[in-house]
Amino acid sequence: MNTRIFRSHDSKFQDFPIVNSTFSKIKDRTLEWICDLKLEGIIRALRTARNLSKSRRWRYPITRIPLHEQEFTPLGNILDKIQVHPVIPEIRLEKSIEIIIPVYNGMEYLPSLFKSVLRDGSVPYRVIVVDDCSTDDRVVNYLRSLRVDHSNREIIVVRNDRNLGFVRSVNKGAALTSNHFIILNSDVEVPEHWIERMIYPMIIHENIASVTPCTNAGTISSFPDFLVDNALFENLPASVIDKAFSQVSAEEFVEAPTGVGFCMAFNRDVVRRIGMFDELTFGQGYGEENDWCQRAIKAGYKNVLINNLFVYHKHGGSFEGRKRKHLMTRNMRSLLRKHPKYLRDIHAFIRNDPQRLMRDALIFFLAVCAANPSRPVLVLDHQEGEGVNPWKEKAGREMLRLYNKILILNHVAPLDRFLIELRLANRAVRYQAHSLGEVKQLFDSITFREIILGPGMSPETASDSFSFLMNRNDLKISRIGEPQPKVYPTESKFSKSG
Repeated sequence: MNTRIFRSHDSKFQDFPIVNSTFSKIKDRTLEWICDLKLEGIIRALRTARNLSKSRRWRYPITRIPLHEQEFTPLGNILDKIQVHPVIPEIRLEKSIEIIIPVYNGMEYLPSLFKSVLRDGSVPYRVIVVDDCSTDDRVVNYLRSLRVDHSNREIIVVRNDRNLGFVRSVNKGAALTSNHFIILNSDVEVPEHWIERMIYPMIIHENIASVTPCTNAGTISSFPDFLVDNALFENLPASVIDKAFSQVSAEEFVEAPTGVGFCMAFNRDVVRRIGMFDELTFGQGYGEENDWCQRAIKAGYKNVLINNLFVYHKHGGSFEGRKRKHLMTRNMRSLLRKHPKYLRDIHAFIRNDPQRLMRDALIFFLAVCAANPSRPVLVLDHQEGEGVNPWKEKAGREMLRLYNKILILNHVAPLDRFLIELRLANRAVRYQAHSLGEVKQLFDSITFREIILGPGMSPETASDSFSFLMNRNDLKISRIGEPQPKVYPTESKFSKSG
């Protein structure tokens, strides 16, 4: 039986069977698996997948790859892509960018949403709010007051006489646009200079149909864990997370089979050519943006996910879980009837996971950034061989339990390279550097809790190899002693003379 490898959100790997039987025999259970994947994440989905067929018994062993078999990403590749300061692209527009916000109740989300949207920006924009006959009077009154309280902004509020559903409400707003536009869910918050970053790809590339940013809850655009509805990474403010994203080059975007509708920019020229959402097929919602993106691909356009913008998605939603799952299952059937290759394309995207290296880099920088109050412990080590010392691995696990966040800098003498490993409670990010200059460039901006010398690193070797770290007067330096993996702090800093 053939298998394919999936990497789950906890850095584990998963053998997943390729179905040999016809799609018609298992499509209902497959669709249920897809919906679980979107709703609950890949671990829940893999459990559901065990019931795809009664005719054969499939097993799904999840095993960690040993450290010595793991690949270390070249550090230089990442340093070239993430700048020291935010990089906001400059764009010139003849017409305002239009922002469509469909609203149905959800009063608890609206103040923070509009506060973030209506902050001052350097790009002209117009806000089109479509109230889908909200039953909450607070929402009606709040939307009525928007134009009065923000008279310096161009705001249009359209109220439906009856509830039309998400798809028809969005199409109603899109009919009022004359330029590229962005659709925003009501349960999101956007950062400063978000419009420039959303629109930039389709300004410089006419063949881009849609643009989707990264978020904490957006399936294929989710951060830090792929395909998962995440909390904000390490409870950092969304603005701090986006600041790290804004340091990524605006050219760093990847092509995808679909965008994600929580926050999605549309090319107006493509809309004129292929139309908007399919109201008859997708009714109240779910799957309409996937269908639109597939139609755009067939017309010769591309959909991209950008790496330089993070939008906070609270994932409130207008439907209860059971109704939501029903809509997703029904509409997925319709989507696959219209686009039979969609499932194959989305599986290929998940398997390749083209944003993984950038996600890992942003995890690394956010975990050690100055704005993060949880500072890492730096472990300096040195080894003469290429193998993995089991004792060191055990000591590393014990230190992780003690400190929750450790950064290991290991000088591998035979290969003349430096291995850098960030260990967190549920993940690890690894890089290799071939020069001390790259290491210094990375570590200069990191504030450590303390420095611990590993069993392979003497004070003399540490002072010789990492003088730029050992000479910092603001750090306590300790040492691991053998044979027991414990940390023994000292009162004074080791000097070169010992």
